[in-house]
Amino acid sequence: MARRRPLGGTLAVLWFIVPVALFLFGEITFLIWVSSYLQWWTLGLLLATTVAGAWLLQREGRRTWNALSKSLSIGSLPPGQTADAILVLVGGVLLISPGFLSDIVGLLLLLPLTRPLIRMSLGKLFSRAIARGGTQPTVISGEVVDERSPEPQVPEMPPKRDEENP
Repeated sequence: MARRRPLGGTLAVLWFIVPVALFLFGEITFLIWVSSYLQWWTLGLLLATTVAGAWLLQREGRRTWNALSKSLSIGSLPPGQTADAILVLVGGVLLISPGFLSDIVGLLLLLPLTRPLIRMSLGKLFSRAIARGGTQPTVISGEVVDERSPEPQVPEMPPKRDEENP
């Protein structure tokens, strides 16, 4: 008899695949629209945004990494620095990848002025999602019963007497 997969897993996959597919569709559509106006200059613009993205990723990545290392060396970790490091990494990957929509999103993630706003928005979004979807664990009270059989008791043997000493 075949086991059915729970519907929740399929929905979770759809919540990831559908937005990614829509983003890729928008990226390709926007790229075709821009290339209809700029023609071959579109490739130059894509190359320029890739180079600028690599430079900006290096600059902001180094700055974020230094701040993260400094705070770890003194034994504290401000909550925003880890999120900033992740946002810089994602923004750099988006800027290096070809496409104009990904460049816009990547630039917003890399700029120091917009990153705190995005970090706060994502924090509120994730905390709401965790509070809404968090199910409480089921607690069953009871007692532990040890079902192992006790080890057999071996009687101690009296010490042997020496034959020489009566």
